[in-house]
Amino acid sequence: MDKNLKTIVIDAMGGDHGPKVTVQAAINATKNKDVMIILVGDLEKINFELNKYSEKEKQLIKVFPAEGVVNEGEHPALAFKSKPKASIFVAAGIVKSGKADGFISMGSTGASIAAATVLFGTHDGVDRGALGGPIVGFAPKSIIIDLGTNVDTKPNQLVDFAAL
Repeated sequence: MDKNLKTIVIDAMGGDHGPKVTVQAAINATKNKDVMIILVGDLEKINFELNKYSEKEKQLIKVFPAEGVVNEGEHPALAFKSKPKASIFVAAGIVKSGKADGFISMGSTGASIAAATVLFGTHDGVDRGALGGPIVGFAPKSIIIDLGTNVDTKPNQLVDFAAL
């Protein structure tokens, strides 16, 4: 395999439809042969979905086990303590270990932020991360930050978000 491929980890258990959708997305992502995907989660459920595809279609996909899922509405910090082997935390851990370039989850937004904050840390002087990104096209020099992912912010954290 090409060592120049970017490797992306997908929390295969995240989202409303879990592996059914994430496995199909992984197959689609590898069609151009420019990315490798590591699917993280329940091996039996992931392999059930992967078995619907040919060996050629699966050649750039690996599977990594995890135990449990962080559900929407679960407190992210408590979930990190009680479910350290949940798919989102394992996915982020693979990136932290240097075995992948990034991770994706369609699951709990709070757990994604918690995983990134705990495992990767934040920039100096920033207490808490935020979700956001540039507005492509209409206002390319503008950025939207989703403050709804942080419902218990302190004033200094709002200043951090503005600086980000």
